[in-house]
Amino acid sequence: MTYHHLTIEQRIQIENMISLDFKRVEICMHLNLTPSTLSRELNRNSQPYNAYQAQERYQRAKARCGANTKLTSKLKEEIEKNLDIMTSPEIYCATHETVCFKTVYNWIQNKCLSVTPDQLVRQMKKPKKTETRGKINSGRSITNRPESVELRNEFGHWELDTVVSPRGKDKSCIATFAERASRAYFTLKIPDRTSESMLMACRALYKSYPKQAFKSLTCDNGKEFSKYEEIESIFNCPLYFAEPYSSWQRGTNENSNGLLRRFFPKGTCFSEVSNEELLHATRLINSRPRKVLNFKTNDEKFQEYLLHLI
Repeated sequence: MTYHHLTIEQRIQIENMISLDFKRVEICMHLNLTPSTLSRELNRNSQPYNAYQAQERYQRAKARCGANTKLTSKLKEEIEKNLDIMTSPEIYCATHETVCFKTVYNWIQNKCLSVTPDQLVRQMKKPKKTETRGKINSGRSITNRPESVELRNEFGHWELDTVVSPRGKDKSCIATFAERASRAYFTLKIPDRTSESMLMACRALYKSYPKQAFKSLTCDNGKEFSKYEEIESIFNCPLYFAEPYSSWQRGTNENSNGLLRRFFPKGTCFSEVSNEELLHATRLINSRPRKVLNFKTNDEKFQEYLLHLI
């Protein structure tokens, strides 16, 4: 796109025509200007319009054009050090207060930083394989879940899921639990994706926190939740099933599972992952500042809610 800057002669003509009460559209037609060009020129200069003051302002702005970048070698090193798989540019800028996060994204896009967009932006998900184990046809539907759960104002509403190893290669998987209000995320390695293993994981979670910390559960239609009545008896609260192909109804858990996959990508055999490695990844996820929590961490919010229960 080509364009021309206004000259001092044009600015003098604009000033004269304004003083003679010409309409803006008439000035544009006479000087062959677009209405937006004239509008910007008048808006950026004080009224009444003065051609020479406008020209001086233009020259000052022109002199600043192409100013030196704020990206010093020290700042570059600091940003690259902090932009890991758990920190986005927005989180970094909110917690360090250096530059605007949009500026950091521009530096990444322009290859000023040795960070690729692929490291920050989650890739498009591959089509899921068809579930062959069947689905649960009974149990409470999420449509019957109280609307108050959606607001996330009340602590104690959980989402459950599993993260699996490659099908046909390894049966080990990870049972995952996410608390909706605090976004706190908990993981437990289980030997397989059976209902018995899920019951074991549920008992371990329930024993770890006060019984008042559990008010409802939401899961998908996987067969690992087929013993939902026993799960309800463990937590002494109702369990709701999300609608098929509606992962957004368990968004907290799905988002956290995506963060876990940054440590253990698709194809990882969880039988080869140690409990220490899993615990380390979970701690990093829970210590990640969240914009939705005013840049507090999941763990900080979870501990606040627990203190209120006590």
